[in-house]
Amino acid sequence: MAKWKGYSLSIMGRVDLVKSVTQRMLIYSFHIYSWLSQMIKQLDTSIRNFIWSGDTTQRKLTTVAWKQVCLAIKVGGLGIKSIKILNKAAMLKLTWEMLSSSHTWAKFYRQRFGKGENKPSPCSLLDTSSPPSGQALKQTSTLLTGIHYVWLGMVSTQTFGVTTGLEFFVLHPHLCTFVADFRLDSNWAIPITLSSRFPQISALVSKITISNDGDKMIWKGTNDGILSLKDSYICVNQNVNTLKWCKYIWSTTIHPSKSFITWRLHYGKMLTDDKFQK
Repeated sequence: MAKWKGYSLSIMGRVDLVKSVTQRMLIYSFHIYSWLSQMIKQLDTSIRNFIWSGDTTQRKLTTVAWKQVCLAIKVGGLGIKSIKILNKAAMLKLTWEMLSSSHTWAKFYRQRFGKGENKPSPCSLLDTSSPPSGQALKQTSTLLTGIHYVWLGMVSTQTFGVTTGLEFFVLHPHLCTFVADFRLDSNWAIPITLSSRFPQISALVSKITISNDGDKMIWKGTNDGILSLKDSYICVNQNVNTLKWCKYIWSTTIHPSKSFITWRLHYGKMLTDDKFQK
């Protein structure tokens, strides 16, 4: 039955089926579990075989590299998300919610699995110097160890800054602190080292009325400061330049099957008599 369904669909139909059904079903699991690399590899193989041949167990000879297929359409791919990157992005979103969410489950996590009796700070939870081991592992959470790898390479992009609503002023890329640390009762208490180095920013800060609300972590680059799975995937995935020819061949005025043939011709992966002879 599965083979019959696969054979009855065109390649672009199978691509849409993977994007709209298969990958959406996986997202539920990805939000909770970090999949083993071997499982991801087997799943990628099945999806790749299904798209190119209509059968998850049958491999087709002439195909475009899977890494190229798993790129956005505007950068030369078919718009299929990489399973490995999607899982990593979901883990990043889960980690962020553990750190910043005000929901009961997130508060329980921070209190239950934080280091020592103190509440975990972003600096302690995002420490990527080395994974805990031995005695240190017993004092931390195995959950934290499991999602530890997600933050590798991310900490270097974290910044502490002050925003006026229109501009964001970076103070120092490795400054891990809270707004409350710069307050004394109802007044600002900016250290001399910062105020002397950044006088303009200090002047802007002094004009901001202090709120009684607690500190809140926000994800820079989003309008509301909330990290969605889409934003997480963009953050984890490497940025690549948009290709102009993709806009023309995937035009809405061209049938998808014709666009797909042109796309394969561009990469030299059409099955011809010469390739059969080889």
